[in-house]
Amino acid sequence: MLRFLFVCLLLQVSICDIRTLKIPDRLNLAILVLGLIRQLAAPEPAWETAAGGLLAAALPMYLLAAAFPGSIGGGDIKFAAAAGVFLGAAGVLQGAAAGMLLAGIYGAGLLLRHKKTARQTFALGPFLAAGFLFAMITGWL
Repeated sequence: MLRFLFVCLLLQVSICDIRTLKIPDRLNLAILVLGLIRQLAAPEPAWETAAGGLLAAALPMYLLAAAFPGSIGGGDIKFAAAAGVFLGAAGVLQGAAAGMLLAGIYGAGLLLRHKKTARQTFALGPFLAAGFLFAMITGWL
C-alpha cells in the first residue's frame, strides 16, 4: 500500500512540475510523511538509512544549485530529500542518478534539435520521479 501511494505521489509531482515548473511543498511533505510511516511500520526501523537518504541526493543537488544558480530548483532538492527518507540512501542515489541521466539525455536532445538554449529550463521532477520509481522497482526497498 505504501509503495502504491509513493507511485501516486511521484505521478502527481511529475504532473505539477510539467504544468508549472514547480513542485509544491505539500507533495514533498506527503512523500516525507510516507517515508516516516514506512520506517515506523518496519519491524526494525532503520532511522540511519532514512537520515542518510534525506541527505544522500539532496545535499549534492543543493551544492550544485549553489554553484550554478538556476540549474536545479528548490522543489527538486526537497523532492530528492523526501524521496530519500522513503527509499533510503542507496535507493535515492540510484534513483537520482538514473533521473539525472534521463534528464541529461532529454536536455541534450532539446539542444541538438534547437528546441531550447543552454539557459532555458525544463521540469526535472518527472525525470527524478522516473528514477525513483526505477529504484523502487529494482529492489532497493
